[in-house]
Amino acid sequence: KHRFTPASIASILIGFTSSATFMIWLNCNQELGASYGIKDPSTLQSFYAVGATVAVLLTAQFIHMGLKETTVLVLYPSISIVMLLLCYFISNPVILYIGSFVIGYAAAGGVLQLATSTTIGFFPDSKGLATSLVMIASSVANYVVLSAAAYLTKVTGASAPRMIILMNVVITLIGVGLALIVKYRGQSSSVSTASSVEN
Repeated sequence: KHRFTPASIASILIGFTSSATFMIWLNCNQELGASYGIKDPSTLQSFYAVGATVAVLLTAQFIHMGLKETTVLVLYPSISIVMLLLCYFISNPVILYIGSFVIGYAAAGGVLQLATSTTIGFFPDSKGLATSLVMIASSVANYVVLSAAAYLTKVTGASAPRMIILMNVVITLIGVGLALIVKYRGQSSSVSTASSVEN
């Protein structure tokens, strides 16, 4: 009954990568802001929160207009990667304010929820199991990425904030790869996924 296919496993693992993207940013952006000369790095959180709120509203509208959930799973992490790289290469306070908004939008604006609904599409008779698997992946991300960030801070010292950005890029890039697997190998489940989202 439980269809553990490459696409369904990838969908579950997006619970890890999507959570990691915004968890790393939330926990490390203030140190990055301080290193870029922002006097009150806590203001970055406000831009992040606004971005996340806007994303929830717009993403729901986009999906209602016909944008596929699997397309969002590819598109939003890709946007996050571009923004993270800009924040890495441009050491300017302004880019971090923009980055906080964009990452709030693209990383925290519903990707985890869409990963959950997509996974449910693979397990229509076990919605509770599907949700639990994605949430477990998300919880594991919380521990793993913050431990990795702490290790990088210990090893790289003052350059840690920028090294952590690169770690975030790698994890998010893996998320894009997983989303592509879901999109192109899980086409047969698209109908059930859409119905689960509406419910």
